[in-house]
Amino acid sequence: MDRDVLHEMELIASGKNPEGILIVVVDTDTHTPRTSGTWMIVRKDRSIVGSIGGGTVEQSAVEYAGELIEKRISTHLKKYSLGIDDSGGEDTGMICGGGMTVYFELIESPDRLFLFGGGHIAFELAPLAARCGFKVTVIDDRKEITRPGRFGPEINVMCCLPQDYATGIISRQTDSFVIITHDHRHDLDTLKAILLLSGDRPRYIGMIGSRRKTDATFRNLKKCGISEQRLNAVYAPIGLDIGAENPTELAVSILSEMMAVRTNRMPDGLVKSMHQGAL
Repeated sequence: MDRDVLHEMELIASGKNPEGILIVVVDTDTHTPRTSGTWMIVRKDRSIVGSIGGGTVEQSAVEYAGELIEKRISTHLKKYSLGIDDSGGEDTGMICGGGMTVYFELIESPDRLFLFGGGHIAFELAPLAARCGFKVTVIDDRKEITRPGRFGPEINVMCCLPQDYATGIISRQTDSFVIITHDHRHDLDTLKAILLLSGDRPRYIGMIGSRRKTDATFRNLKKCGISEQRLNAVYAPIGLDIGAENPTELAVSILSEMMAVRTNRMPDGLVKSMHQGAL
């Protein structure tokens, strides 16, 4: 495998680079630009790492890979015709002859979870989410909360104001944001920063608090220009209603809601019904 392609895959897997499509030439007939086993990566913006031979066939594969990323299609196998002979597959207009079968696979980093607030609920939620496949980052401005060793080694911990950290994130479609800080003003400012982020619309945004707090927060954000449509995507009050009371139970209810959203098990319109009187 090309070293640059391998390095790009490592960056994606670590979460440092966004998702991409791995393209592998798995079979060739007669005359083709590259042989079986050739690899390349196509990023969401259609930039590439590596090459499967250039020309029309590569251009077509790159465009198709971009469509697969947008549609979140995991794998696909496609054949291209490179000549006038009857090799089957998509006609590329090339005349070298033969055909090329190409395998496409979506390469993604683990789903990211940003926990804004590192108190009792976060202490329970972070390891549970990590065990469910989330790459967890806890953000809190209190040194005693973010001290080394309080969370396990699999949890990334940042000591800074939650709203300041939020403004630097480039959000992805598979991201989840949970706002459970120790100060309602931090909650308001952090939620505002998240709703104004550049990048893709995140999968899940949840904020802890009563319906009265949700009401006040949403009213303030509407005055700041945040649309009702964006606010309707926020899960607040956060968590499934399972009668949770202590931090462990609340962590379970929040994670259950996140999992339901991740697997498309949340009924349509449920989010709005949770705070339909708040706006």
